[in-house]
Amino acid sequence: VGLQAFKDYVQRKLKSVARCRQQEPGPAPSADLQRLVPPEPPRWVKRLRLHLKLTGNPGTGKTTVARLLGEIYREAGVLPLGHTVKATRADLVAGYVGQTALKVREVVQRALGGVLFIDEAYDLCRDPQDSFGVEAITALNEAMSDLNGRFAVVLAGYPKDMARLLEANAGLKSRFDEVLDLDDYRPEE
Repeated sequence: VGLQAFKDYVQRKLKSVARCRQQEPGPAPSADLQRLVPPEPPRWVKRLRLHLKLTGNPGTGKTTVARLLGEIYREAGVLPLGHTVKATRADLVAGYVGQTALKVREVVQRALGGVLFIDEAYDLCRDPQDSFGVEAITALNEAMSDLNGRFAVVLAGYPKDMARLLEANAGLKSRFDEVLDLDDYRPEE
């Protein structure tokens, strides 16, 4: 019930996966090895745009959508584990200079093979003078580039605040060309 925008997004994404897979099938990875170390993704996965910006009011299902997306990517053969690692500013931003990048890398390592879900992502960088937040966004951008296709990042938050976050960093904005606005549930839903 509801979440029609998400359902449409999934259908489009699965068609894209099928097209990419047809062009360049990869070998079937070993299931036992995947549990220990997510394998290097095939080239066709690297061509997919896995990252997603979710916006919506409280209670519209942003967390549920992120978890479902991981499972859908696993079933489609895009991400080997399909798990979801939920993070907030407290998980990514440290209180000491130089420690934020390390925290971001640790969270990204846990998310490999699945989805990194950053809830209330607009809180990462509160303003341009927030040096710790800027460091977190820079480290996240670097991980998304270096580990392309090995995990998906889902940023979630309220529409106005998310627009402000993406304006703070052009590199981050370019990685999130997919935006999914989740509507409020109607009374009949």
